[in-house]
Amino acid sequence: MIRLTAAQFGLALTGMIGDHERDSSALRNEWTCVPDVVQYCLATSATLLKIVSSQIMHSDPLIRNVQDVNDQMIPERLILELAARVGKWDAHETFYELTRQTDQTVPVRELAANKNGTIANFAARA
Repeated sequence: MIRLTAAQFGLALTGMIGDHERDSSALRNEWTCVPDVVQYCLATSATLLKIVSSQIMHSDPLIRNVQDVNDQMIPERLILELAARVGKWDAHETFYELTRQTDQTVPVRELAANKNGTIANFAARA
């Protein structure tokens, strides 16, 4: 359907180049392509509805995945909050120092909680 819709682009574009406000010849081009594009969109929406309504969502694996990546998303929030308080350079330096001394098995939240100052305050709220 996307190819059929894209094929109407040239015709729709010619409908936009009317030279005068009373010149309706350009509108006639638009009138021929709009119903076709609407039909293509309706057909695509019906197909998408069938696909989406047949999907089964398993919430347990979804929740587990979110929990697994939660600590991977904290570094960006941590750096942004630190940057607002101490500046970008110091925030990156603090985060680098925090993470380079340990292995990847220790969550960033736990590392930050063991530090003093702003970074520990953030970890408590995260």
